[in-house]
Amino acid sequence: NGLSSKELASKLYISQTTLKREFRNIFNLLGVNDRAHAVAEAYRRNLV
Repeated sequence: NGLSSKELASKLYISQTTLKREFRNIFNLLGVNDRAHAVAEAYRRNLV
């Protein structure tokens, strides 16, 4: 279910700024630029 950043941050009890920073870190580690590509790359690497 594609939650918005606001919804996801709320569910995780973190700020949207923290969420965006964590996504940026994950994107950099995976070499991608968005959530969809992060999911695809994580599957490709058998991380999920």
